Amino acid sequence: MPSLMHGRVPRILRGYATRHPNNRVEILDRTSTLVIEAVQRRQAEFGQHVPPPIQQGLHDEILVRDPFVVYCRHDLPLAGSESITWADLAGHDLIMLGGSSGNRLLMEAQLSLSGIEVKTKFVVGSFSSAVGLASEGLGMASLGESLVENLRLISRRFRWWPRSSTGRSR
Repeated sequence: MPSLMHGRVPRILRGYATRHPNNRVEILDRTSTLVIEAVQRRQAEFGQHVPPPIQQGLHDEILVRDPFVVYCRHDLPLAGSESITWADLAGHDLIMLGGSSGNRLLMEAQLSLSGIEVKTKFVVGSFSSAVGLASEGLGMASLGESLVENLRLISRRFRWWPRSSTGRSR
């Protein structure tokens, strides 16, 4: 789950790397479907995914509960609300994750239970794309609470500055 790579997993890996400094860890940042395939093909020893995909022959265990929150820019209409419900999202531009995301299935189920029609403005393949679009005011993204909280923490803990010219740019 790429969203867990913004907080929980790096903290766990920091401790692991301290205890086992010579070990190499390869992280396959993939959608839930691709994570399950990697484990089935023995490309990975274990994987983290969003339920509900339960697969024959694999052991599933819930490790984390991470409620959805709405992430949007401060100048959008719902930004000043103390709290919002799924039904409050009706008629607003939403940024949704693509169909291969386990989060997409969970969000669609919640929206369906609320009985609202969703106005999806953008469909993206990653949380970072959803955050980028929402940060520009292009809609509201529904993201895991831990991801949004860790984005806040990251912005306070780090600073960045331009590198001196290397003759290369991205």
